[in-house]
Amino acid sequence: MRVILTGATGTAGSAALEVCLRDPRVEQVTVVGRRPPDRTDPKLKSVVLSDFLDWSKLGPELADHDVCLWCLGISQSQVNEAEYRVITVDYTLAAARALMDANPKLVFCFLSGQGADTQERSWMLFGRVKGHAENELLKLGLPVYCFRPGYIHGQAPGRTLRFQEKLGRAFVPLLRRTRSMMVEAEDLGRAMLQVARHGAPQPILENADILGLAEANRAP
Repeated sequence: MRVILTGATGTAGSAALEVCLRDPRVEQVTVVGRRPPDRTDPKLKSVVLSDFLDWSKLGPELADHDVCLWCLGISQSQVNEAEYRVITVDYTLAAARALMDANPKLVFCFLSGQGADTQERSWMLFGRVKGHAENELLKLGLPVYCFRPGYIHGQAPGRTLRFQEKLGRAFVPLLRRTRSMMVEAEDLGRAMLQVARHGAPQPILENADILGLAEANRAP
């Protein structure tokens, strides 16, 4: 299996990268980002992309890949609404369309989030925008799966936790008691690979679904 990965410097993306590199069934991981990752590995290839709205030149180069793990994202508190929509929706759709043109069978795993609202009526900007991204992806015709984890427990190497993340860690022991509100970052990566190989019964996967998929892919 050949994997495309975005967001490799974030909590979810860095964990997914480690899961892919350890998995003997993954032949290559191509990380697309604005700069090469610090990580090195024989299976790791880096592609630098300065404009995430223009994937036209990359599509053919990535046509032989089987899955895209789209872990690129940003907190709504870090940018204004217009920037948040561009990063969450426009970047994602630009990539998905280019990859679909290059390989219509490619599986697209989109990191959404708990609270995403496909009715696009949520009082939270996050819910409306993630829901809109899901809706637009599901219209494309690619095999698309939208992952809606709750709190993602993990930390990207060299990254300082924001206040909200530090606060979330205080509740980890409590969150671990339920299957609906938390997932380990590496388990999220395992779940994405499981879906890439075997699909899933439905295109939208909530936290409990993600944990079940991760358990099915514990071998590596």
